[in-house]
Amino acid sequence: MGTFWSQMKRFNSGGIDVFKMLEWQSGRTVEDDYEQTNQYREQASGLPPLPWSHWGIKPPPHPQRWTRTGTERELYFSVRLEQLLQRAEVKRQLMRSCDFKEVKTTPEDEAWIEEKLKLLAAHGFVDTPKPVAGKAANAAQKWFKQFLKRNAKKGLKPVAFAAVEEKRKHTLPQDYRDFITTVGPKSFADVCNMEGSTTTVLPPQKLDFKNYRRGQVSHLEGDDAEVDGVMFAATDGGDVFVFDLSAKSGDYPVHWYRHEENTLEPFAPNFAGCIKRFAQKN
Repeated sequence: MGTFWSQMKRFNSGGIDVFKMLEWQSGRTVEDDYEQTNQYREQASGLPPLPWSHWGIKPPPHPQRWTRTGTERELYFSVRLEQLLQRAEVKRQLMRSCDFKEVKTTPEDEAWIEEKLKLLAAHGFVDTPKPVAGKAANAAQKWFKQFLKRNAKKGLKPVAFAAVEEKRKHTLPQDYRDFITTVGPKSFADVCNMEGSTTTVLPPQKLDFKNYRRGQVSHLEGDDAEVDGVMFAATDGGDVFVFDLSAKSGDYPVHWYRHEENTLEPFAPNFAGCIKRFAQKN
């Protein structure tokens, strides 16, 4: 991909927000899957082999046949389109490859995004844009407080925040404390387009103050390596969400640790914004 990307940057793609490669790729064949799957079924579980119809094809007429599976081609999209969808809070958003996580919007991109948000607002598809950061933060807090009211549970046991904070020498965000005392540990489905996944906000006794601190996660580079993380939420697929203590503020920004890519990506400016994304599955 690096060679293709270096070639693509030599061309002016201004005004083009989505395009894909002509070439298709495939790294597997049905014949290999058939052999490996049935070999595993027999050796590990003593199960009978799956028929060729399981893969939707007939048995091979000769041993040399090979049938491509998992065919794919790469989709490229502009960072301004990604940011437009994100700020419009569209569900099932575009998710960029970690190879391009450093790409930032330009002033021209920001002007385009603002123009399109106003156009969407004029047609009633989104709320009127609020360019002032303080107003946006207030809106997130208002949403969060309404979320707590709608999801409040009765009979929750008192939580020993003070004991955890004294032991760890760090103050937990007030929004996190309000969430746990009002809602309790809660799970969210299909966060970040991870269909079928479950993401759970953990109680203070289960927070991980060790494994995601600065210097503890190997092979991180650049800004990722500067994150001083405390894990407060985890998915059943191995990803986690952490508070970044390096911000030196009780209202810590949130980062998403993607274990397969070994990256720590900015996710939300604070816990309230994180829960909003969890609830809206984006």
